[in-house]
Parts: sequence; C-alpha cells; structure tokens
Amino acid sequence: MPAGRIVAIDGPSASGKTELVRRLGKILGWTTLDEAYRSGPAVSLRYRTPTELALLEHRLIRREVARWKRAVRLASSGEDVILDTGPWGPRTYTAGLVVAGFAPKWVLARVRAEFSRLERGGQIGWPHRTFYLDVPVRERDRRARLDRRGHPARLYERHARVAPTERSLASGAWGRRRGIRRIRVGAGTSPEALARRLVPRLNAVPRTPRRERSRRSNGARWRRPGARQR
Repeated sequence: MPAGRIVAIDGPSASGKTELVRRLGKILGWTTLDEAYRSGPAVSLRYRTPTELALLEHRLIRREVARWKRAVRLASSGEDVILDTGPWGPRTYTAGLVVAGFAPKWVLARVRAEFSRLERGGQIGWPHRTFYLDVPVRERDRRARLDRRGHPARLYERHARVAPTERSLASGAWGRRRGIRRIRVGAGTSPEALARRLVPRLNAVPRTPRRERSRRSNGARWRRPGARQR
C-alpha cells in the first residue's frame, strides 16, 4: 500500500483554516486532524509571566508531537491527512510574541531548542506541503467580529499583532525550505470556493517528500516531509 500524504493548512487567526480543512476533507475524503491544542483535555491559553508562557508552549509542543505521530501512523497506513495548522505553530507564534514585545527572547530560544531536539529525534517533522492562507487584515477583522466566541477581542488583538511575523516566516526562506506555499485569499471568498480552488493543488502534492532523510517515528519508518489563542 502506498504511503499517504500529510498536508497542512496554515494562516493567521480568523483566516478560515478550520472551516477550509473540514470542507477539503469532505470533498477529498482525506482524514482531518484538528489543531493540536483542541485535542485532549482543555488547556488554558492564558499566562501572566514569561515562565508561564514557556510552560504553556512546552505543553502545546507535546500535543503537536502527539498529533504528528498520529498523522504519521495514518499516512503510513495509506491515508492522506490534512492538518489544521502546521506542527510548528508554537515556534512561529512565539517568534511573533517576541517581535511584538509580548515575550522575552529567551522564551523563543527555549522553544526553538525544543523543536530542534524533537526533530533530530524523529518525534516531529514537516508535512509534504503546507498552504498558508494570506487573508487581508480587514477580512480577518470582519470574521473575528462575527465570531467573538471563537475569537475573543482581547486575544484576537494579540493574534493580530503576531500575524505579520508568522506571515513573514511563512513567505520567506524559512518557509520555502519547508514546503510552504502562500495562497492569496480575496475578501469575501467563500470557504467552498476556496476549497474547490485548492482541491487540484492538494491532489497534485507528490507522495514522495522533498526531504529524503528517513526517520523513525512512533515505531514506523517515515521519510521526513517537506494555538492560536494565547
């Protein structure tokens, strides 16, 4: 049985990732995995000090590891998988917090070191391809206002400050090396229309990852491929 593919849909808060993942999964018949922090018991995303933030990011990274291992198991059995956000979310978000002045640099250094250690150990990797939703700021603001429960004002304001750094990382050399492709999404684009637009691109993702270094993850051989409310 040929190995399946792992594809991630990423983007800033209120860009429509979750709804798009659900629609793509329904259209394509692929398995979808929710954002890591939503799996398992509820995790408080509030923190008061840098130390509490570092501990929170550590907990979220452990959930990313668990989700990645599950994705690898599914792909190894031949299923194609769509992730709601990429597995590096804590890293890029923390970078945004530092740039925006919400966190000291040592927290980001600790998060980077943890990701590097996990990657070297084969406990986390990179999807075959990631599609980053580049949605205009006004459109994201409009969506957030319509969904205050999912995007509380206080938290969304922080997300908005972090978003430029996340976009810069996804669009720059760091993102290109990891197979990230930016998708421009116009204001008013419906989730259904965007899903139909992306279906051919997901189907075209090759089954052989860009990077051929083999890793052992969760007891299975795997060739390494290509929370927002804090």
